[in-house]
Amino acid sequence: MEIKNSKLLQRQSLRKIAIFTGSAYLVMFVVGILTALFVPQNFIVPGDAAKTAYNIINNEILFRLDIFKYLVFFICDLLLAWGFYIFLCRINKRLSLLAAWFKLGWTAISGTALFNRIAVLYLLSDHQYLSVFDKDQLYAMALLSLDTFSYKWYIGYIFFSIHILILGYLFLKLDYAPKILGILLLIVSFAYLLYSFASLLIPDMQDFEIIRRFVFLPGFITEMWLALWLLLKGGKNDINHI
Repeated sequence: MEIKNSKLLQRQSLRKIAIFTGSAYLVMFVVGILTALFVPQNFIVPGDAAKTAYNIINNEILFRLDIFKYLVFFICDLLLAWGFYIFLCRINKRLSLLAAWFKLGWTAISGTALFNRIAVLYLLSDHQYLSVFDKDQLYAMALLSLDTFSYKWYIGYIFFSIHILILGYLFLKLDYAPKILGILLLIVSFAYLLYSFASLLIPDMQDFEIIRRFVFLPGFITEMWLALWLLLKGGKNDINHI
């Protein structure tokens, strides 16, 4: 009887972890969708520093909101690293820990990349110490900072891709999870990985929006499914794994 009660308590605990993790995921999606709806995504005009600066200066509040979006993402990423580790460590403790480390690596690299985006606000401000530069120089440095952000972001995305790859494998090992979900996570991870390497190695790769959508839309749907599965199903049948 005591063993049965102990298993029930552990299952309830895993259910809470699944809801917590799914909720953190959902917060990211809601914030991402809201910013996509209300914040213009075309601040950057490739190769045109003046137009890029004009877009940011005239939409500074929206640009700051976009930065805030990333801060929310990074906080949620830390919560997800912890949540997935707790939820999946009974399947394979070493792999779940490795997935958490890759998630933290992604958060650290992309977090440092965000400073490049913040630097743009200073470069386009009216601070007196910047008067030693003319406007064209400041605009060029701002665009350079944005380009650097993008490159750092895709370096970080390599870590994120491996995190998703390990999650896909672990979810395939989770008996009651839909096998198709694990398979899709594996496919998405390779798509992310290839796109990240291509963005780093091929000039102007990021200008091909149709390729970006082809890669990230299936990823968005798969990760949304994962979040909803955690919220609705995660931990309910874990009695078989405890």
